[in-house]
Parts: sequence; structure tokens; C-alpha cells
Amino acid sequence: MDDKKGLTIRSIDRALEILDCFLGDQHEFTLNEIAEKVSLSPSTTYRLLNTIAQKDYLSKNSNKKYSLGPKMAILGSLCSEMKYDHLVEAAKIYMDQLNKKYDESISLYTVEGDNIICIERFETTRALKQAIGKGDCLPLVSGASGKLLLAYEPINHQRKLIGDDLFLWSAIEKIQADGFAFSTGEKAEGVSCIATPVRNSEGKVVASFTMTGLFTRFQDEELKEKIADTLLMARSVSEDLGYRADSK
Repeated sequence: MDDKKGLTIRSIDRALEILDCFLGDQHEFTLNEIAEKVSLSPSTTYRLLNTIAQKDYLSKNSNKKYSLGPKMAILGSLCSEMKYDHLVEAAKIYMDQLNKKYDESISLYTVEGDNIICIERFETTRALKQAIGKGDCLPLVSGASGKLLLAYEPINHQRKLIGDDLFLWSAIEKIQADGFAFSTGEKAEGVSCIATPVRNSEGKVVASFTMTGLFTRFQDEELKEKIADTLLMARSVSEDLGYRADSK
């Protein structure tokens, strides 16, 4: 007899099996769909779903379909914060410096599956702001930050997301050659973005150190200065994480 199996509580085990249904690409299920996936009767499944929903770990919409509830989002956010604590702590001082120098929004993104997630953000005091906050997710193929991180992903992941898009392959090659990404108007009209790589002690790109602001402030010599300073801050974070360019 498996000791671990013998110590499990069946009702909890079943509840976790229900939550496991939401790990795939489908985000909403009917009662009968869940019952079939976990091999339980509809009546037993209903009782379990009702208990989980009452605790706000699942939600039931007007179409009588179940989806993950607000408490799951809170847990996910806390999990991400703990996961990236060391990275955020290394970056915050440099994000603050760049934010104060230019009064532009400074963000830190990292890869989560096929998306990027904003794990820290210093907001501008100017009127124009992006509708992106800490904890928000975007597609990995989206904007300068996403493309910067995609450029350093394993080739199999790149092929999955890029496919036969020659324009995107060309953009990725340019980012690899330049060492940074720049875009205007991709995620928000009139907003420019500079994204630079943060590396860990092994030289792996683990984050995008990003500056965003109104495109009129990202022109000519001002743009060159902002690119240079964003690259400098990203390198400083990398060095604090143990990266040494001359040793790679």
C-alpha cells in the first residue's frame, strides 16, 4: 500500500482534481463536463463544486458554467510575487532611479508560459499612462517587452509562437543583434517602449527591463540617451544577480 495514498483525504483529493480541470486551454466547464473529466456522478460533483464556489475558488456564470474564482487569482498573484522576490528586489533600486530621472513608466516583465507578466512597475506622474499594472499578463509576441523575451526563449518555444511569420522572425533577429527592443504604438497608440534584457548568474535572460512613455519623448538624441540608460540599468540588475559579461 502506498503510504502517501493512504494518507490522502478523498474529498480534498476530488476537489483538487476538479481544480486541475482548469489547467488546460479551456477555462469554463459545465457541471456535466467536469463530472465526466473527474469520473464522478453529477450529484457528487455538484456538491463539491458548490463548496468550492462558496469559498470563491470557483465562480459560476449566468450560463451555468464554472470558471476559476477571485481567490485563485489572489493565490496566483501571491505565488508570482514570492517566485520573483529576488529578481524584483534586485531591480527596484534601478527602476526607481530611471523613473525619477525621466518620469517615464518603468516595468519589469518575465515569461510565464506563452505570456509575459508584469512583476514590478514604477508609474509615471504624467497624464498619459498605459493601462498595464503589476500582475497583468500579455502575449509573449506582443510589444517590445514580449518580443525581447521571445528573442531569448528556446528555439522550440519560438517556433511554436512565431510559426511562419517572417516579419516576426526578422524582428527577433534584429533584437538579438541590437541587444534591445524598441516599438511605438504596438500595445497602446502613441506610446513608445524600450525593452532591455536582464540576465542571471548563468547568463540566461530572465526579465525585460522596460521604459514606456509618449512617443514624442522618444525621438532622436533623447531616444538614444534613454536606450543607453535603460541598457545600463538592466546590466546593473544583471550584475547584482551575479552575471559577469566578461566570464561568458
